[in-house]
Amino acid sequence: MTHDVGARISWNLRPEVAIKQKDWEKKRDEMKSVWANYHASDWVNNFYTQFDDVVDLGNEKFFKPAKEIMSKLERAGKVSPTPSTQLSSGPISSFGITRADAHAWAPR
Repeated sequence: MTHDVGARISWNLRPEVAIKQKDWEKKRDEMKSVWANYHASDWVNNFYTQFDDVVDLGNEKFFKPAKEIMSKLERAGKVSPTPSTQLSSGPISSFGITRADAHAWAPR
């Protein structure tokens, strides 16, 4: 097992719509085995259930619809496919919705 935490991350949250990493099941199992040294198995499993639910909610409620809207606007020539230099993280930011917002709005 590696000490590189990045090698055990199962989601890639950088794209406009979050995706699971290649070999995400193996990476998740490795992370769970590390966490099992410090946390009860219920805690670890509940964390992943909640985390996956928040990522799925963000993707379905905010990021996929925003990406679809931006694609339609690009095809209609209303916006440039090149992100504005005034936006910090690409065209989705123009909606004022960040992944942190999606996490904050998720049901608890």
